Amino acid sequence: MTMSSPHAKVPTAMRRASRITSRAIDATDRPTTRSRGALEREHRRLSRLCAGLRESAEEAERAQGELLAVLSHDLRNPLSVILMSTRMLVNPPGGAAPKTDGEAPNRRLIDAVARAAEELSNLAQDMSDAGRLEAGRLSVAMDAVDVAPLVAHAVAVMRAHADLKQIRLKGEVADDVPPALGDRDRMTRVLTNLIANAVKFTPKQGTITVRARFVDGEVWFSVKDTGPGIAPEQRAQLFTLPKSTRARVGQGAGLSLYVARGTVEAQGGRLWAESEPGHGSTFFFAHPEAVESTDQDG
Repeated sequence: MTMSSPHAKVPTAMRRASRITSRAIDATDRPTTRSRGALEREHRRLSRLCAGLRESAEEAERAQGELLAVLSHDLRNPLSVILMSTRMLVNPPGGAAPKTDGEAPNRRLIDAVARAAEELSNLAQDMSDAGRLEAGRLSVAMDAVDVAPLVAHAVAVMRAHADLKQIRLKGEVADDVPPALGDRDRMTRVLTNLIANAVKFTPKQGTITVRARFVDGEVWFSVKDTGPGIAPEQRAQLFTLPKSTRARVGQGAGLSLYVARGTVEAQGGRLWAESEPGHGSTFFFAHPEAVESTDQDG
């Protein structure tokens, strides 16, 4: 009878333990590999889903922009007729002198219709510009713009609106202000929109001051009012695109300030506001100076 040494069984036991361990490791690896494959498939599925959602969102934004453009265009045509008709009622053609308040029947009603039509016309333009800004298609015609005539024109256009609330509207242009680089029509619209916004929030017999000055290579325009001012938490939302129809900052500035900032930035400028509750507000926008190019040849 052959007796085996206890030491001879050790390698056999070790080999058996190694095989068991290998099988355990293989058994552990197989679910891990399957789980990794499942995760990769789920990742690909979610990536495709995100890409589809992103494409749908972009398509919705394009559709919204097109809708705004169509609505604004369709609104402007009848509004132009209303505006022209009301002006003819106040100032009849044929060289007739404008009638005074006492002579013109229903003059206040005619003025109210004219103001409402003008506000709707401005809203239509804001809708159109907002759509172009969202799509990155706002066009500007850059040129050297004389500042003093621009300020004088904007103040003259808004004078009647200020007079209705007995608001003193004045313009001040520093003597050393050079021409600004920008789109004259769009700069005028930004300035008149800021004045209109100031008229809306300035109480009767208040004051609105429109200024232009030259600061560190930029032409600064400002519109300062004596209104109630704006709280800090509201200032953060002044220039954002409205997310709902709920009024903001009292009666709400709507699209006008969002469009104003986008329009100024499209011309290489910047727009901001300074305000303190109870001490009025000042809206600024700055354009670079229009530097004349010099001929370097020769």
